Amino acid sequence: MPLDEGVKLGISLFTSYADDDYMETYFGVDANNRNRSGLPLYEAEGGMKDFGGMLNLAYAPWKHWGITGILGLKALIGDAADSPVVDQEGSESQLFGGVMATYAF
Repeated sequence: MPLDEGVKLGISLFTSYADDDYMETYFGVDANNRNRSGLPLYEAEGGMKDFGGMLNLAYAPWKHWGITGILGLKALIGDAADSPVVDQEGSESQLFGGVMATYAF
């Protein structure tokens, strides 16, 4: 959505799906991990992993170059949110942001 000459605002929603291997690697707790971490055993299965939203503000005052800032929030859901890694050591909500230079050909 254009706000002014050279300034655009974008809004997006997203969700992510992860397979069994990904979920078990990042959210599962096997016997080896349990012994080292003290967390209970947990087998994470594939499915929807998260959902969220993001705002971006792009400013391009020059012919090819610009700058873009992003700010977003995502929430883990399903087996990812239920994992002891998240429940006991992490957080279901994750805020993220960034700034980048852009170049248009």
